[in-house]
Amino acid sequence: MNYFNLLIVVFMLLGICTTSGQDYKIVESESGKPLDMSVLTQELLNYDVVFFGELHDDSLLHHLEAELFNNLVTADKNFNLSMEMFERDNQAELTNYIKGKSDYQEFSNKVRLWSNHITDYEPLLKIAKNHKRDVIAANVPRVYASKLAKEGEEGLNNIIDKEKEYFAKKLVVLDDRYKKEFYETMQGMMDHGMPNKSGNDMILNIYKAQCLKDDTMAESINNYLSLNKGKKILHINGDFHSRYYLGTAQKLALMNKNLKIAVISPVAFSLEDKLDWSPDYTDAGDYLILFNRINKD
Repeated sequence: MNYFNLLIVVFMLLGICTTSGQDYKIVESESGKPLDMSVLTQELLNYDVVFFGELHDDSLLHHLEAELFNNLVTADKNFNLSMEMFERDNQAELTNYIKGKSDYQEFSNKVRLWSNHITDYEPLLKIAKNHKRDVIAANVPRVYASKLAKEGEEGLNNIIDKEKEYFAKKLVVLDDRYKKEFYETMQGMMDHGMPNKSGNDMILNIYKAQCLKDDTMAESINNYLSLNKGKKILHINGDFHSRYYLGTAQKLALMNKNLKIAVISPVAFSLEDKLDWSPDYTDAGDYLILFNRINKD
């Protein structure tokens, strides 16, 4: 075994690997115990729903979620996929593509794809296609979230009944840590150049739109599991939607208290920092991905 291969083996044993120039380590949140991907996979097989919180522009996290999904579907025939990146009104087109009834050109022409779809989310769809697994278009169409943010709840009341199937039946707006974290994030955006033209009512409506996304994604997952007994879900969303077991994860738990839910959250370090676990990270999720984040600025 040459020196390079020996280093790779050592990194894998420690749960530290390198992808796209980034180091990472998977750990249990409570203890900081390092895990490799195979051990993480085995532990996650015991859950009904696994939330993977990503940073949408980080290639390492995209690589890891694809690796994890491939591991889960290989190990368990019941695991399927749910994604924030697809909206309910595109479910039929997404299903046709996954089942091979349409090609990529037709699919991309009919579905609202994120700008980084081909590099970061298409690999997940290929895995689903290869293993014949379902993919849930979980999110609310952005037009309705935008309408709520701009017009308040009254704006949703004027939508025709057929369109109401595209978002959650019940909007649940909680005044808790999630709201506090959201408002702090909004304030940070304003402090860094976001125009502060919105009053408290507008910020509240934007928060309600965030809640509508969470409610809709949670309902989408719950509906699927209710109709497909014994199935399990890996749900991919932005980290804010599931970190601290809040957002979509919290809403799903409120809908179905019998589900066993796991949350994976990333913890970003600067490139020069060591990937050291801290008790401060414990409540972020069941498992953490400590990684050196490449500066996107």
